[in-house]
Amino acid sequence: MNKIVERYNKLADTLDNLSCGKVIEYANIQDADVCLDLGCGRGGDTFEMARLTGNKGKAIGIDLSEKMIEKAKLFANENNINNADFILSDMQNLPLDNETFDICISNCVLNHIKDKEGIWHEIFRVLKKGGHFVISDIYAIDEIPDHIANDEMLIAECWAGAINKNDYIKYIEKAGFTNVEIIKESTPYLKKDFYIASFTIKGHK
Repeated sequence: MNKIVERYNKLADTLDNLSCGKVIEYANIQDADVCLDLGCGRGGDTFEMARLTGNKGKAIGIDLSEKMIEKAKLFANENNINNADFILSDMQNLPLDNETFDICISNCVLNHIKDKEGIWHEIFRVLKKGGHFVISDIYAIDEIPDHIANDEMLIAECWAGAINKNDYIKYIEKAGFTNVEIIKESTPYLKKDFYIASFTIKGHK
């Protein structure tokens, strides 16, 4: 994961938009919800969740880039945002208690995770019964060969870690989620020699 961390540490000082969907508008965040943002970056979506859930709720952002977390914490401190916290962590073993969150979001991040199936078991574990996720991510239309899919630099460019849509949904359902629904999909686009698409997907525990 070193090259992925290096890339996002460099991007922490830019204004680049690193998302591939608008998860917040589909998340149905309510007052007093406890919310989780996986791959929070500088905290844009985390802060919006904190605003929507109000002072009785809380939003926690997780990221593996130290510089991204530093930027998010600095913004929270400078703007007196008291219901948003940020944790530096790998997402494959979340340092979070079982059944803690009402909502989990993630925006173009899970394709970076090596254990494509295990991450969904972690999301299921930390969500409360009745909780839900809204995830935007990419999927592969063409089969990506192993030598590319295992290349950290190409994964860091946010395409080589994509898997096909059927496997993506299979892993979600295998973790225990129900009512899995694709909300939105992009037109396929070419990355190197491979077609990729993005989608926003929702499901319930």
